[in-house]
Amino acid sequence: MGYPDAYVLRPLTVPPGMFQGTLPVVFSFSQNAVFKPVWIPLDMRFGMTDQLEFFLTHNALGAPLAAGNGGLCLGTKQYCQKTYNNLNVGGQFSFAKGKGLELSGLLAAEFKEFSPHLLFAVDVGVGVKYVNAIFSAKATPRLGIEVNRRSTENGQETIGMPVQFALQAAPRIAAFADMGLFGPTNQFGSRYTIPVGVGGDFLLRHGFDVGAEFMFPALGRGSAVAGKATDSRTLMLYAVWRNP
Repeated sequence: MGYPDAYVLRPLTVPPGMFQGTLPVVFSFSQNAVFKPVWIPLDMRFGMTDQLEFFLTHNALGAPLAAGNGGLCLGTKQYCQKTYNNLNVGGQFSFAKGKGLELSGLLAAEFKEFSPHLLFAVDVGVGVKYVNAIFSAKATPRLGIEVNRRSTENGQETIGMPVQFALQAAPRIAAFADMGLFGPTNQFGSRYTIPVGVGGDFLLRHGFDVGAEFMFPALGRGSAVAGKATDSRTLMLYAVWRNP
């Protein structure tokens, strides 16, 4: 399909006819809560045309997968409200490519909770990726617009600005750093979080990658976010399969 093996060269959308599935397993390494819980925020993407992809994901506002808090939650009720309680369904359209720069737009229906009450939002955003030889930078800022239960504490708009920097260290090996800025628009200055993580990707063969990432999901945080900056820690192991 002409889809590049090099991690940094991969475009924002997968090509037509391609399926890409990412199976991440995110372990909590937080203080006094090692492996409590374990998340599996499955990510699936389907190439519809040269520019359009359809996706099913479980990470809120495009947050790094290593942040967890989505998809299957394996643990006791103390750590998992429900075993499965969220889903994002949407599409991304790449409308400009050239000279190492790609731009896209995206729209998603974000089912933030199924139970005990349905909490639904519409996410709108853009994608930007810049590639220069063995280096790439990618950002996908989004705004989550709440649709129902707006009078509740969670019924408000949210902002997500995930950013990733990647370096192709060798033909099959890449290193990357994930970070971003997330929070509700209401009292954003005291309720924001900044995740920071570092990881590596290894291409086993064409169409199949494995990798790992260690993250502090809230290394930066507002004054209203409980705990210390380094108390929350996660380790993600993942595999990515593309066909054809």
